[in-house]
Amino acid sequence: MSSAAPTPDPYAILRGWLAGTYVRPDGQEVRGRAWDDDTRYRYGLLLAGIDAPAG
Repeated sequence: MSSAAPTPDPYAILRGWLAGTYVRPDGQEVRGRAWDDDTRYRYGLLLAGIDAPAG
């Protein structure tokens, strides 16, 4: 009977992601935010029901 691989700590993953860097499941380090300022702005407009200006 083989033991299961140790699972990563979800809170460590969250802290790294919030800090702007995290490690993908394949072990590669990722730097940068998933959403930049423009994406956050457009998502806020979408939630408010307002169309974002073109461009």
